[in-house]
Amino acid sequence: MLKDDQIVWAIHQMEADIGPVGPSLDSRTPFQYLISVILSAQATDVSVNKVTPVLLRSIQNQRT
Repeated sequence: MLKDDQIVWAIHQMEADIGPVGPSLDSRTPFQYLISVILSAQATDVSVNKVTPVLLRSIQNQRT
């Protein structure tokens, strides 16, 4: 098992090599993020980001 300081060192090394990494899914709310995560299990993040706005508009239109 790694010690805390070893984990921190490893994270700093990875950030130095590849830069900071953030989420690649676009979402504004927890609900949108949930939908994106569910879809990303079966598709790439890029394709999920393309279809999610259309899907969410469709959901909002059906709720009104």
